[in-house]
Amino acid sequence: MKAKAVAVARCLKGLPMKMMIGATVFSIMVDEFYPFSSFGMYAKPHVESVYVYVTGADDEPLKLRRLCGLSVARLKKVYKSHIRVVGAELGMRSRSPEVKRIAAERALNQLYEMHRELQLRNGLGDALELGDLKLWSVDLKLRKGSILRKTTLIAEVSPP
Repeated sequence: MKAKAVAVARCLKGLPMKMMIGATVFSIMVDEFYPFSSFGMYAKPHVESVYVYVTGADDEPLKLRRLCGLSVARLKKVYKSHIRVVGAELGMRSRSPEVKRIAAERALNQLYEMHRELQLRNGLGDALELGDLKLWSVDLKLRKGSILRKTTLIAEVSPP
């Protein structure tokens, strides 16, 4: 047993202990323990999350990437960008329903423009027209081990 302890001590003596201790202290300071940690986005999810999607007049979700060349994730960024701009223009809180409605209308009108550009680029002209568009927001909240879902219609616009 004593021989094993001596062998381990010799192995450890050869390692750069100062660097190992420094890396450990740094990891503790920045609260990151890679590769021994799980990814925070999965291990500690936020208790609230929001996503948006677009439907036609029939309330069926649309395939935005095919119709406009835009992913739903990118749509959310566009929408949030409009919320910031509209909130600043009106001097209102960004959580205001009025700000959200105006921002959603702008985002949906932007989708019409993107759709028209994609059609022209592909030589289709007005072969596939978009009808009315609706932007929906889905709020997800984690409460007492269950997920609460609230879907809200933010805005509806007709083709320009």
